[in-house]
Amino acid sequence: MLDALKILIIFAAIAVAADVCAAQTQVKVPLGKAVAIDGKIEPAEWADALPLDLTNGGKLFLKFDGAHLLVAMRGAKAGWSHLYVNDGSGSRVSVIHASAALGSVVYEQDASTQWQPKNEFAWEIRERAITAEVRNSMGAYLKKNGWVASNNNMGNAAEVEYKLAARPDRKLSIAAVFMSEGVAPQHFPATLLDDTLKQDLLAGNVVRDLKFHATGWASLALTQPKAVGRSEGFWKGEVMRDGKRWLVGLRIGQTGATADFLDLDVIDVAFPLYVDGPNVRLEKPQPSGHSIIFDGKVNGARFAGKWRGFGVDGTFELKRTKPEAKKYREEEVAFENGDVKLSGTLLLPISQSKSPAVVLVHGSSPNERTSYRSWARHFASNGIAALIYDKRGAGRSTGNTRSASMEDLADDAIAGIRMLRLRRDIDVGKVGIAGHSQGGWIAPLAAARSGDVAFVITSAAAAVTPAEQSIYHRAGVMKQSGMTDAEIAEATRLREKLYLLNRKILAKDPDVMEMRASISRELSENKAARWFSPAELPPELTGELPPRGALELLFFDASPVWPKVKVPVLAMWGDRDTVVPVEKSREMIQNYLEKAGNKDLTIKVMPGVDHGNNVVSDGGVWDFPRSNSEYDRMMVEWLLKRVG
Repeated sequence: MLDALKILIIFAAIAVAADVCAAQTQVKVPLGKAVAIDGKIEPAEWADALPLDLTNGGKLFLKFDGAHLLVAMRGAKAGWSHLYVNDGSGSRVSVIHASAALGSVVYEQDASTQWQPKNEFAWEIRERAITAEVRNSMGAYLKKNGWVASNNNMGNAAEVEYKLAARPDRKLSIAAVFMSEGVAPQHFPATLLDDTLKQDLLAGNVVRDLKFHATGWASLALTQPKAVGRSEGFWKGEVMRDGKRWLVGLRIGQTGATADFLDLDVIDVAFPLYVDGPNVRLEKPQPSGHSIIFDGKVNGARFAGKWRGFGVDGTFELKRTKPEAKKYREEEVAFENGDVKLSGTLLLPISQSKSPAVVLVHGSSPNERTSYRSWARHFASNGIAALIYDKRGAGRSTGNTRSASMEDLADDAIAGIRMLRLRRDIDVGKVGIAGHSQGGWIAPLAAARSGDVAFVITSAAAAVTPAEQSIYHRAGVMKQSGMTDAEIAEATRLREKLYLLNRKILAKDPDVMEMRASISRELSENKAARWFSPAELPPELTGELPPRGALELLFFDASPVWPKVKVPVLAMWGDRDTVVPVEKSREMIQNYLEKAGNKDLTIKVMPGVDHGNNVVSDGGVWDFPRSNSEYDRMMVEWLLKRVG
């Protein structure tokens, strides 16, 4: 349910070759939903966009909402951006600049093929806080100039969003450039043989006698929204390959599509949408480089065609049907832990006046709320309200994940519980917490720190420290990669030295820098060894020392925490989990709680299930990735017996 296979929901970048000398780069821009132009590239908003690579580590995202071309750029670090737009005439270019203010200058080509400016930059909207008044100003700016942008509340940051009035029947070519101090310009297309990279121009100055090769930029084909009609609606059916069937559902709308991978227990995955009459294509780029593609034709109530994903090909056949009525409603919520502001979504059962509730806490990645949406849906559909939120430093939540301690993360969850207990539609005495992976440390810690926690559910929890867990995990990965016991032992020895160094940093040992230099030399000496890459060790130690919060998290000890948990506990694992030491963790947690007198402990180890709640295929027989439905069923049934 929650492992890397299921990161279908997040962005993935694909490389697009560009050779302006040979031919113009052709880009087909998908339909997508409108976004708030606030200078924050939120995966939930841009998941239906086409992702492209800028050079030197930057990213570019494109989509069309039926009336506007939506563009987002992410630089390698904070800076400013230019978007060059040619309307197809070939002789007129708009240079759109976004940094601490908005401005544009129009260039036209003269008889000598040089480009001359027709106006000066007119700088507007310098406010840094996007208030209601500023939003009104941005709306007026869009209406007047045909475009608007935001660079993180009008400051110099690593992300920028643009919105340009556009029509599918008009030709449009663009080039995009992101500039950061100390970093080479990041741009698309990959080869720009003109003055788009001229330093004075990038700084926001009007430069005369320029050369633009607009015919070598990216030529955009905007998908026509009016063609969606025959495919619009809800579709349900199967993907098929080698006799295996995989249940899926699609929602196709006027400006985008979402997919439910029902056998994987992943829902509402946004897909870029391309429509040409009855021909419909949904394509979702993936980090592996293997896009997930539905490419078929709509014929009445049937949508069928070719499917591709996970590196294999297949077919699909879907039928138009009515979506099942939701048993819950959704509400955007916000809450605070000190100066950290957390943003989330509350899924509430429709038919109840007061509901029990569960706060879902994150694994170790800087996840957004969408990672736990399927889990929340199962609770809410069965009468239990569920709060999912963006982890600090992710999505719309503020703060810094990397510098956070385990206590900080537990207090974030407790803040969510307190917010829920203040609501009239929540049963104040029946609010608890559930956590997966790293959440298996956070959930009991929250219960130990707050008397407001009514129950604890953990999935794939480790009872050892994160440092010990990472050593166990990495050794397992190396073994699966074919490394010998001696190679694994050498990698483990180096990792243990790194962790000893980190303990000395925490203790402010005076010999830290000398030890750090020694370990860095040893890492550098071994980086050519065949075991070094699968060991995932740093090639050297440079830069600043790790923040204290991150080090405290690495050595978090759950042994004094679990005995303080006096509320009902459900702890679940998969017996094929290679990320945490399952049997050792099960035994330790059971001993802690039993010795502390906790009489309401339920332990379940699921056979044939891995760390992410995926069913592990035996015998080398290929199958689609599948979630273990027993997890969700057991959580709901266990909880309803205690709070229903």
